Amino acid sequence: MVISGGAGTLLGPIVGAALVVVVKNVVSGYIERWNFLLGAIFVAIVILMPEGLVPGTARLWRLAWRKRERALARSRRGSQAMSALTVNRPLQSVRRPARDDRRQSQRRSRASGG
Repeated sequence: MVISGGAGTLLGPIVGAALVVVVKNVVSGYIERWNFLLGAIFVAIVILMPEGLVPGTARLWRLAWRKRERALARSRRGSQAMSALTVNRPLQSVRRPARDDRRQSQRRSRASGG
């Protein structure tokens, strides 16, 4: 139970115990060998989320949130470009320094001691 929920969290063992109880009570009414199904669920958790359900779900949530933020940033940049084209004004964007410029600024910062 602890391994399936996540040993490093307070909520992990509770989630693991709830998983076992739900599978036992719900699935055992339909499947005679519910222990086999529970074992398959445990194996899937260990392979797909080795840290447990609670930390693994938090990790997936953060990943999905980052992807959403990136998509929103891309759509904002696209809408800026479209609005700049329709209003006939230049697009305000931040120029990323070329690789040589970055190397020179790193050399300057090292030379100045910062």
